[in-house]
Amino acid sequence: MSDKHFDSMVTLMDECQGDLLRSISDAVEPSVKWVCLQSADLSKQFAVEDIERARILQYPKGAPEVLELFRRRYALPVREEAEAGSG
Repeated sequence: MSDKHFDSMVTLMDECQGDLLRSISDAVEPSVKWVCLQSADLSKQFAVEDIERARILQYPKGAPEVLELFRRRYALPVREEAEAGSG
């Protein structure tokens, strides 16, 4: 894809659904960071992990109920607990 086409696509996405895409990004960011930063501990950390895929798909894109599942944590990973205690 050329830079020109990419710029056009990003502009269109921002104009059409920018706020929705940003709210989804904000909701899933902690989950993605946790997955990327963890080494071997793959224990459940987010409430969304307990919801069946079919149930999530019943909601429309960007539904607040689904976004909240990504925000809700069971426990802080050890690394974050240590950082939180040091400040």
